[in-house]
Amino acid sequence: MDVTFDLGDDYRKFLSISDGWRGFYHDVDLLSASELLGGERFDRAWMLVEAADAGSGGSLGVSRDLYVPCGVAAVDIDVFLIGVTGESSSVRWIAGQEVERFDSFGEFFEEMISYNEETLEELRLDPWLGAG
Repeated sequence: MDVTFDLGDDYRKFLSISDGWRGFYHDVDLLSASELLGGERFDRAWMLVEAADAGSGGSLGVSRDLYVPCGVAAVDIDVFLIGVTGESSSVRWIAGQEVERFDSFGEFFEEMISYNEETLEELRLDPWLGAG
């Protein structure tokens, strides 16, 4: 299989340093470089995204020509897609619908770290939040 796409400089740099991240956000893992080419988690991500797109009447406008999954939840329905056209390495967060869109992987990464910090602070205030 010959796959060519432009992931953007910040995402390529991330992959060269980390090559994925287990538990990046709750049960969402960022995929490794090899997983971007296919596999069980890649297929699960596309199944979730395409189901969400079908459920929205196609309004998400996702296409395998324009995006590749860069993160997928192990149990939940969250998927992160990154643009691969070279014109845009934007990241889209899909969880049954579009949750948020980020202009770049760097912006996405920083914002998700902030969300993790907020969750940590909430758990520090009330440790029972994570028990349910």
